[in-house]
Amino acid sequence: MLRIASDAALGATAGQLTFNGGTLQPMATMALAPARPVSLFAAGGSIDTAGFDLTLSGFLAGPGPLNKNSAGTLVLGNGASDTVPNAQTGTITVNGDPWCSTRRMGSWRFRETW
Repeated sequence: MLRIASDAALGATAGQLTFNGGTLQPMATMALAPARPVSLFAAGGSIDTAGFDLTLSGFLAGPGPLNKNSAGTLVLGNGASDTVPNAQTGTITVNGDPWCSTRRMGSWRFRETW
């Protein structure tokens, strides 16, 4: 698990964040740089919000799943992706629209709440 106190802990703001089975955990409510893309390799990745809110505005790409764990909100500000996140607990918001899904829906326009 990689715990970060700020986006600066990930290096240059245009640097890619890559998941291949790992977990990212913010230690405060924060937003990652909008220029920072997120790549998901086959093993995918998890974001454990630990009760905080985390905003990702960079493009999400790759064949792997993105799982969101713990209380708090994962905000996907860009809404552009070729993967669909899966909320285990807490909330995922896409462009201001709260939703969560346990199925790959293939479209950001789908909304399911439970």
